[in-house]
Amino acid sequence: AKRLAEYKKFHFFTTTEPHKILKPAQTHWLSLEHCVVRLIKQWTALELYFKKQLKRVGL
Repeated sequence: AKRLAEYKKFHFFTTTEPHKILKPAQTHWLSLEHCVVRLIKQWTALELYFKKQLKRVGL
């Protein structure tokens, strides 16, 4: 819950709408498109979040 709350702050900062990251369905290969589109929409917030996590652990 703590990581999710912190991640939502990055969405606010980047003015993107927070969504859950989707997993593609095993039997429906076309569902992959929805996952990729959502990932692209959240890219900036995700990038900032993971860069901060890397700094936190010293990498």
